[in-house]
Amino acid sequence: MGKHEGGISQILNPSYNKNRDEALMALVTLGFPKLVAEKAIEKATKQQGVATDNVELLIKAALKNM
Repeated sequence: MGKHEGGISQILNPSYNKNRDEALMALVTLGFPKLVAEKAIEKATKQQGVATDNVELLIKAALKNM
């Protein structure tokens, strides 16, 4: 088996969130640097209280933080 970045330990980690990852990938696909996108998503969820159960709202909130 090959190495998988993150693997099962990442999924079992309580901070893992599929919607957050999808939002991150969307922002990176749009051309934003990964670090900038991660910080914008973190700010949206932690400081502004945006829920991670809706990818679209998470992306919109992150875009406002960029």
